[in-house]
Amino acid sequence: MKVCVVVPSEEHLATAGVRIRYQRLQKPLESLGLQIRIRLIDQFHEKSAFQDDVYLIPEGDDARGILLAKELARRGARVGVDLFDDYFSQSRDSRFVNRRQWLRQISQHSHFFLCSTERMRAVAEEFQPGIAAHVLNDPAEIPEWDPIAQLLHRNLESAVERREISVAWFGIGDNAHFPVGLSDLCAFSHVFAGWEQEGFRVRLKILTNRRALTVSGLEKLQRLPVPWSVEEWSVGREKQVLGESLVAFLPVNGQAFSRAKSLNRALSALCAGTQVLSVGLPLYQNLDAFVYRSPSDFVRDLGNQQLKLCAQTLPQLQELLQDWGNPLVEAQRLHAFLQEVRVHAPQRSSQTDRSPRISAVLHGIQSPVAAHKFAPKVEALSIGTPWSAASLNYDVRLVAGSHDARVLLQLEPRAIAHLDKASRAKTVSGTSATGRAVQVLEVPLDRDPAVQAFGRLSRLKTKAERLDAYSQYFTYAQQILKGYFPGIEFVLSENASPYFFGTSENQGQTFERLEVL
Repeated sequence: MKVCVVVPSEEHLATAGVRIRYQRLQKPLESLGLQIRIRLIDQFHEKSAFQDDVYLIPEGDDARGILLAKELARRGARVGVDLFDDYFSQSRDSRFVNRRQWLRQISQHSHFFLCSTERMRAVAEEFQPGIAAHVLNDPAEIPEWDPIAQLLHRNLESAVERREISVAWFGIGDNAHFPVGLSDLCAFSHVFAGWEQEGFRVRLKILTNRRALTVSGLEKLQRLPVPWSVEEWSVGREKQVLGESLVAFLPVNGQAFSRAKSLNRALSALCAGTQVLSVGLPLYQNLDAFVYRSPSDFVRDLGNQQLKLCAQTLPQLQELLQDWGNPLVEAQRLHAFLQEVRVHAPQRSSQTDRSPRISAVLHGIQSPVAAHKFAPKVEALSIGTPWSAASLNYDVRLVAGSHDARVLLQLEPRAIAHLDKASRAKTVSGTSATGRAVQVLEVPLDRDPAVQAFGRLSRLKTKAERLDAYSQYFTYAQQILKGYFPGIEFVLSENASPYFFGTSENQGQTFERLEVL
């Protein structure tokens, strides 16, 4: 069996998700006869890109993923979505309307979900009840255990002799939407005070991404109650700092985004021979035998020179990894699941419905250029509206007339080929907004109530008026286009929630009810 992981960009190849969830499983999966490769989505104009059995598309808000899933399902491949970060369950948070809409759309063309945790499996069930889902625990990097035993003994002796606790905090220090990372570190840093009262100095090393080290981020660190140093994170520095540290401090707050996180950081620390202290939400409760929840318990065990992770308990850790992160075990479970999906997953409607269909991406306010360029690679139309980018040569552009609520369709040759025959004869020569020669079709005002409504909405001036009408606007656009393109099916492309700065609770709910007609 051949599995292809589809990523949106070159930059994505360097992310922790690719490194941990896919690359660590490549060799174990190959030993089971399953080939896994990672491919950029923009390479799917090549014939070889469509020769795998199963395709996995990581979560996001990119309409290219939906278009590709639709095309792959049509070709008979099995399509899955990998869910690892929870940007979906906050149903009353209007900042993530576009993310939720993306997941609803792509799940219509998917056969299974791959989930990082049980919590993410529950999220998947909310969006597509009954769909096959598998929890793939982030595979750990299993070390040679004899050197780890020696390291544990050496770090313990050094801490007791010097009366100094070396602490590591590592990870992504910021998030565009949630207070995590450095915010958690600073919010829970009061735990260090108890150690100093017990006569131990604390030395804190911080490894994080450069983006987090803004003026605001560094100002947070200035409030830490213990001496600290900070460096930019890298794979090599993580291994080195964990090996030099007695304990990794991994506080977790209780918001939905944090509750859905995997065990990866705790397992990385334990497999590096580092004790783990995690306060706040008990995210790592499956590893409780090796994770300290109380700073006083940790300093007590340190004084007794008998810490949870030691040479004597390493066999128990190895046994625990069989359930929570052993790459070979995770590969075996994933292989069995994909075999089941390949044979027994029900076909999607796009595979069973043989009537003529046209895929089309309908661009919103923040739709990216990449979605427009990708559409022809899967034989889809790219449709612009009065609110989408004016500089692109769309296959179809809906244009609101200057008066009388008129609506015009500006058509490129690719679109005319799909236009119904009666309407094709009514087109006239014209010029697009970018100066290109196009065919123009005027939509009669009496053709559909949606025409007049669309024209009125397109001429709204203020941002507040336009946002309030956003969902209606796209519903009317779809109704108009369905009257001219038989069998057209839409993918909505929007990379930012149009209600990001809205205050009205029902604004987000209005767009949530928007259906792809």
